[in-house]
Amino acid sequence: MEKFVKLFLVLVLSLNFAMATECDNHMKLPVDGSMALKSVTALTTEHTVYDIPKLMMDHPMNVMNAYQRAWAWINYKAKYEVKDPYYGLGKVEIYPVLSEGLVETGNKLIVGHYETLADMAGFFKRGAMGDYGATNKALSVVGPAGTGKSEWPKIFTRLSNYLTNNNPTYFLYTYEFVNIHNIPNIRPRIRQLINGDEMVPFESPMKNSPLVLLFKAPELQAKIIADASAGAQKLTDGAKPTPRLSPDPQSEFIINELIKYYAKTDPAKYGKLTIESYMDILNKHVVIRQRVRGESDKWPTIGAQGDDPNYNDLYFQSNPMIESLWGAKDPFSKHYNGQVLSSEGGVLFMDEFFRNIPPLRDTFLELMEGKVVQHGSSLDVKVDNVILVASNDESINASSAELSTLAQQDRLLQKNMRLTDRPQEVSKILVLLKGAENFEMKSLNPASGTKASYEKGDIHKLYPLPTEGRLMTHEGRYALRIKNGEGQEPIFIAPHVFEFVSMTIAASRMIVDPQVLVDANFPSRVMNERVFNDPITRLKFYNYEIEVQDAYRAELKALHSRLKEGSTGISNRSADKLLTTLIEKAESSGKNTITYGLVKDVFKKLLDEHVLGAKTNEESLKWLSLLENVAFKMIIPRLQADVMTALNGGNSDVRAIYDEIVEELLNLSRNPDAIEYISQTSGTPKTVDHIRLEEVKRMYLIENSRQLESNDLTTFMSMNKARSDEVYRPLFNAVSLYLSKDLMNSARLASIYQYITNGKGDSETAAIASRFQKIMEEQLGYNATSLVEALSFVRQYEAKTNNIGRR
Repeated sequence: MEKFVKLFLVLVLSLNFAMATECDNHMKLPVDGSMALKSVTALTTEHTVYDIPKLMMDHPMNVMNAYQRAWAWINYKAKYEVKDPYYGLGKVEIYPVLSEGLVETGNKLIVGHYETLADMAGFFKRGAMGDYGATNKALSVVGPAGTGKSEWPKIFTRLSNYLTNNNPTYFLYTYEFVNIHNIPNIRPRIRQLINGDEMVPFESPMKNSPLVLLFKAPELQAKIIADASAGAQKLTDGAKPTPRLSPDPQSEFIINELIKYYAKTDPAKYGKLTIESYMDILNKHVVIRQRVRGESDKWPTIGAQGDDPNYNDLYFQSNPMIESLWGAKDPFSKHYNGQVLSSEGGVLFMDEFFRNIPPLRDTFLELMEGKVVQHGSSLDVKVDNVILVASNDESINASSAELSTLAQQDRLLQKNMRLTDRPQEVSKILVLLKGAENFEMKSLNPASGTKASYEKGDIHKLYPLPTEGRLMTHEGRYALRIKNGEGQEPIFIAPHVFEFVSMTIAASRMIVDPQVLVDANFPSRVMNERVFNDPITRLKFYNYEIEVQDAYRAELKALHSRLKEGSTGISNRSADKLLTTLIEKAESSGKNTITYGLVKDVFKKLLDEHVLGAKTNEESLKWLSLLENVAFKMIIPRLQADVMTALNGGNSDVRAIYDEIVEELLNLSRNPDAIEYISQTSGTPKTVDHIRLEEVKRMYLIENSRQLESNDLTTFMSMNKARSDEVYRPLFNAVSLYLSKDLMNSARLASIYQYITNGKGDSETAAIASRFQKIMEEQLGYNATSLVEALSFVRQYEAKTNNIGRR
């Protein structure tokens, strides 16, 4: 029955196709384009050429070129827009495949760089749409190590492997030739595959789509593409599929030899090629299989090749016997196993491109623009791929004097990915460097009626994407500890430790010297503002603690790019060394706690040992100064706020007063002379407490070195409409200071400190200390060691500021 159905199909095909002309030997569809394109065999692990139309319909990735496939992979999860979390100007697009760390990508992700990633995704989309400005260039990513450049090929590999193996819509197919070992002109070229009268199937050397097998029938290919187009466009936001249509030279040679062989041995049936005879020939010698990708199947990455590149490994490996018999232009004179050809239908990543010698870089010029592999005297081979190039400023600058560099750069579309100077993102990277699954977290805000316990670290909960236009960390939300080997006690990470480390690292990457702008003849209004030239003020801006005019925001954004901020400073690798040392020291101390004080000691030690990467003594001293400034102006005030919150009975008590003051400020912003207002929470009249309000404003000025402006609060609240539980942290801390002005004195702190450290004190002190300790541990995430240190540093801070005044 199956044989009868096949015969019926080829009869229909033969009636629907015109005979080939002698000049082009192509079968053509009739004018109306009609034909039957239904598979006649069940879809199993093996398929025949008669299955090609249905395979292309059901699995549209096979009718796409490499740009369209890459865009379909990126577009696998729909992008979404959020308010710009960096400068608050406009919106940015977030691509989940690149930024969320999906299961399908093996949890690989790129931290931050949202605008850059959107630009890069746009490059793939334009290429998918056929934009020549994209398809004739390689995408170049420039920046220092550890910025996320190397995550691109990993993400593409993990996602494409997952989808190719698990999601039928994204299945890829290829083909292999069988029973060709007795064809005279083919046999000597595949000798290594023959054992007696048996042969190992000859796989498509570049794993092309089965569609290329029909290159003798372009109108048939066009009909198949047209029928599969709707499915393809659905995956690519409307890109019309334009796949590769011709096979690799070896496959083309084999098909041509098969046609010649059958025309000679059975001229009555095959002497004049028809669609019937063409399909029959292919069916005898072609098996189509799903292109399953295993763990070892990676899109190739080509690193710097040194002074003696292995061109065979990059392009072709010679087959000396074939070359000696038929010459270097014979399709079988080379093995098509070079890394470049292995990227067929996918992505080729070239790392440290400008560290390669100029002659090697020149060999990539035609590949980038024309997608043709040309090397030596070998035949030209077309390759369908997308090329990603990574390099750094130093290599590009070093090669700029070479004449060929300009031509190479002209074929690159350059995007910057430099080290982030956002402390929230540095903190997230620190966790990712050690593996989020190696951390344990405990909610500081458990659901009502439940008691929090430690659970496996979840990067999405610890560092949610900025869906509300703000970057967030685990601070104030989760207590954190890191596992320390089987059977070992976890290492506890004190509150604000990651903030301390990440803010210091972020500040080291900033450019804050106005003279840099003067020297570059690029003056700017913001250059004389503290938000540019003072790293602490910049950190407060990045932490959403101060408001900045939109004009200054725009200038900061422009300068960030022009000054290449993030090209210098403490690298992510050095940050990883710092965290590793902190873990080791916490364990060896016997306290198993990474505290604020330990960070200071270890940071200074690693600076002295030249481990953190400072290039000069001046830079080392600069980083040490940043550490001290971040400690005194950013971290100790946070410790103080925690202590004051605990002394005041916890967040809920402070929050009640905070909410009252917010209502007072909002009413006064509408009517500066208001004496009373109707509370939005209770619905009852309340009197504005002007004395309390002025004292809170004074505390705000002390802590933030600036007056409290009404637009600070209204801007914050407009950004956080969906999160009514969020507080404006600078104001909240000022309220805590106000409430604690009677409590925060040396005698009271000393008595609590004494009781917690050695149990000495009267019953009243015991009650206060016990309540204090419970709040610090359960609500604020401290343990016994970090709590004692926080009290100690706050006492020192109070003594110091009482003498010299707060800065």
